Amino acid sequence: MQRSANGWIGNPQQNFAQNLGFIATPGLLPAQLSQSCDSAGHKITNYNNIIYIPGSAGSLWLYQQLGYAPVTLRKSTALSAQALLGAPAVISDVALFGGSDGNFYAADYNGNLLNTIAVGSPLLGGVAISNGGVYFGSTTGTVYCLSLGQARKK
Repeated sequence: MQRSANGWIGNPQQNFAQNLGFIATPGLLPAQLSQSCDSAGHKITNYNNIIYIPGSAGSLWLYQQLGYAPVTLRKSTALSAQALLGAPAVISDVALFGGSDGNFYAADYNGNLLNTIAVGSPLLGGVAISNGGVYFGSTTGTVYCLSLGQARKK
């Protein structure tokens, strides 16, 4: 992708998950790192984005982008034999998302599983977070509300 009339710039990244699809919109955990760069105390700020993408083959993919460097694969964790189709939400250091296997997942900053909550019906939509509540819906028409503490249990 190049600069265009609508302002978009950049280049498509390599598909690291060869022949595997990503159906959900990724979740993003932005962070900034500051460090001293000289004896006068001048600081340099670098941005480190962690990108969480549930995959159609049941794995959670983590990518990272340090500063303006290309996006690189950080880790892939197999969580289910079925597709993880729900768009994740990221709060603090926790990524939250659902799967077509009927489970709601919480993973930490590094993609390690913190908790799996069995709901029993596919979770295909995204996750919303508001005032300490984590909200998501299932294909049965039920809307669930959890606290972040419930999602973080291991």
